[in-house]
Amino acid sequence: MDKNKIRNRIKEVAKLKGVSNKLIAVLLNVHHTTVSQWMNNVYQPNNVHTNKLVELLEVGYHDLIINEDSPLDTGLGKVLQTEFNSLMKAKNLPLKVTIINKETGKEENVYNPEIVKVLEGLRKEHKKSNGEGNGG
Repeated sequence: MDKNKIRNRIKEVAKLKGVSNKLIAVLLNVHHTTVSQWMNNVYQPNNVHTNKLVELLEVGYHDLIINEDSPLDTGLGKVLQTEFNSLMKAKNLPLKVTIINKETGKEENVYNPEIVKVLEGLRKEHKKSNGEGNGG
């Protein structure tokens, strides 16, 4: 199984909705054993099939697919938002700046590289201090 430990609830949801694996197979144009393997979490449906299952079973994506390794809430978003607010207000940095694209020689408006650099550094430090390695 995938190292992310993704599993689904297709079997439970289909049963609850009164939908058989053979009907799913017909509507998604896959073999019924494929649906059986999905239902038993041997394999996971691809994004196209998952979207069709969500529509057919009339449930939300997260009602059907579960990532057992969802990251813990370390407060990263809040930390980054606080720093972003500080950069925008206290330091009065512009959100976007105009640069010359080295490849095209044309002017482009881009997010301020100074802001991006500070936020990326803070993100990496936060992840490191929360035991999440180098932050990706």
